[in-house]
Amino acid sequence: MVNISENGNGVAEGNLKLSPSQTKHLLAAYYEGTRLPSVAGGFFQILRVKSEEDGSGVVLLECGSSSLRYLLKIPKAKSVEKKDIQGEMKGGRELQCPRHLAQPLNRLGNRYVCRKCGVTYAVSK
Repeated sequence: MVNISENGNGVAEGNLKLSPSQTKHLLAAYYEGTRLPSVAGGFFQILRVKSEEDGSGVVLLECGSSSLRYLLKIPKAKSVEKKDIQGEMKGGRELQCPRHLAQPLNRLGNRYVCRKCGVTYAVSK
């Protein structure tokens, strides 16, 4: 964790955010399923994947060499991805994440979410 000061009234712990170029590079590696190189050297470990209200996802990463934690934002599903999933639903086939190989979507309430990226691809009615 990194310490971030709060208005001079002590210290709170928070997560570092990645730059857009770092995010783009890490997303490509993440979707391929390869080890994620850390910006501080070494490799990242995935601590948690979370879905956001807007349909996007967030992955909490920890650097293996520095123990710093970073947030990797996963963009929400594109309209083409959503249409493909809707077609799969109508065809009665098993739903797969369009970004990860052989990763089934999980139903959480009325949403179909990828466990690896936290992105919501469909909502059942």
